Amino acid sequence: MSDSSSTDPRLLPSASSDDSDFSQLLSSLTAHLADRHASLESLPVTPTPSAVQRTISSLPHSLPCTGKGTAQTLDYILHTLLPGCLIAQNGPRYFGFVTGGVTPPAQLAEVLLTGYDENVQVTLPGTTAATAVEQRTLEMVLDLLDIPRDTFHGRTITTGATSSNILGLACARDHLYASSPHLPEGYSYAQDGPPSAPGLPSPPIIILTLHPHFSILKAAALVGLGGGPRVVHTLPASETDELAFDLPALKARLEEERAVGRGVIVCYGLGEVNTGGFGTGLVDVARMCKENGAWLHVDAVELDLIHRAQSRGAGVNRLIRKQTCLMTRNQ
Repeated sequence: MSDSSSTDPRLLPSASSDDSDFSQLLSSLTAHLADRHASLESLPVTPTPSAVQRTISSLPHSLPCTGKGTAQTLDYILHTLLPGCLIAQNGPRYFGFVTGGVTPPAQLAEVLLTGYDENVQVTLPGTTAATAVEQRTLEMVLDLLDIPRDTFHGRTITTGATSSNILGLACARDHLYASSPHLPEGYSYAQDGPPSAPGLPSPPIIILTLHPHFSILKAAALVGLGGGPRVVHTLPASETDELAFDLPALKARLEEERAVGRGVIVCYGLGEVNTGGFGTGLVDVARMCKENGAWLHVDAVELDLIHRAQSRGAGVNRLIRKQTCLMTRNQ
């Protein structure tokens, strides 16, 4: 039994009475957010240099022995810390890289999310409808994209680009090792780890790509494939479309790797996040992957790019449906 007198006071919770007044603090916070939302169009996008310095100077130099309590901490965040950060990042005049621009519905949903703290990872039948809500949401995403629901039976919501690519590349890794001609049929990387066998190419799996998003490189490294140039190979683009593969070059490379029994993941960027460009030729790429036993990984980047493409007409809708079906059969 430990001696309570030796407990580090910094580990003790604050006894401030304002922690109990959650409703009042929540009202103050929502009022602040409502006022801020109403003035987004006129707020300066960035803080002044002096405001940045004031925020930095106000930061504590070490962990205090006694906490300030919720009310004082909230006041410090709103009136001292945040004025030195980007003031209107979610406003209409912020043109920073990728981030920013949260919509009012998403902001309200975030408040509800943290308020209910629902866990949809593990559930028991009849206990909660949370997983059913998630699955119906995913079905409606397919409806939005005009993709038949039975095209994707396995689907999930991830936290973002890196986690999505980790999941996809991990599935590709396990499939390619399980079907490698150099390994026992059904070899499991998840169970047995990195394989070693006579004739196994080095590296045993490579990624063929065009303009890979950095999250692809991170994900490839995290799942044990490797994110360096020995594994991730950039192929030439089409002469007429820099976002499309040079199909003859891709076909030749796939046939070359198939001949030596190396696993191949073709990473196709469906949308280019910086320019809004939309990739083409996915049907042909999917067909080549299917013919050569390669895994096709589609990095969709942003769903709004797909939705924007769909708005161009029914012809594009049919094309996306056809491409999606090919991807599913290939994988």
